Amino acid sequence: MKIVLIGSGNIATFFGKKFQTAGFEIVQVISYHLSHAEQLANQLACSFSDNMLDVNRDADVYLFAVKDDVLLEMAKRIFLPDKLVIHTAGSIHLHELAMMSNQLACLWCVYSISKKELPDKKIFPLW
Repeated sequence: MKIVLIGSGNIATFFGKKFQTAGFEIVQVISYHLSHAEQLANQLACSFSDNMLDVNRDADVYLFAVKDDVLLEMAKRIFLPDKLVIHTAGSIHLHELAMMSNQLACLWCVYSISKKELPDKKIFPLW
């Protein structure tokens, strides 16, 4: 499975590394800050950009790990039909992103994650 990460902060870093360890391929990191995208992309051995127009359209999953207000703005302009779009914003309902894709999901962390000290447990509960 090919995954694009939109965001390069704590949550994108955490899930990117966990997905890669599980055998999934991270193909791209997109971040508002090009240097942040490059830093995470180097760790994950993938391409990077600071422009959503450059998004890899061949991925299977698009994980949006951005601030809630940024996600709502992106939902007005980004269309990924028939692609699995996952967001990490606790205050955003799936129906608010319905224009992005017909396949939507949310991963919401129940505790704080810092990319400087990623949890090393092998099992994480998903609700």
